[in-house]
Amino acid sequence: MSPSSTPRVLLVDDDLDFTRAVMHWLRRAGYDVVAAADGDAAVRLAVARAPRVVLLDVMLAIGEWLLGARAPALASAAPQTPVIMVTADATHRTRASRSERSGS
Repeated sequence: MSPSSTPRVLLVDDDLDFTRAVMHWLRRAGYDVVAAADGDAAVRLAVARAPRVVLLDVMLAIGEWLLGARAPALASAAPQTPVIMVTADATHRTRASRSERSGS
C-alpha cells in the first residue's frame, strides 16, 4: 500500500500508554496513525491530516467534547469523518455512565 493510499486514523486519548498500544496495533495492521491528547490538537490534526476515521476516548468526550465546543469544531473540520468512541477504562464509573446513557 502506498503512503497516500494508507488509511489514516486520528486517535484522541490522554492516556499515553493506551495511545502507544493502540498506535502500535493499528500501524501493524497497515494504518497511518496520528494522535492527539486533547480536543484542540485533535481539531488541528483533523484539518491538517484529513483522517479517514477518528477514535475518540469516551472519557474525553464526556468531559471535554460533549460538554464543550470541541464536537462542533471537529464536525466542521472533518464533516464526513466517522467518530468511534473508545475507552481503556473498564471501571464501574464507565459502565454506569454507559448504562445511564442507554437507559438500562
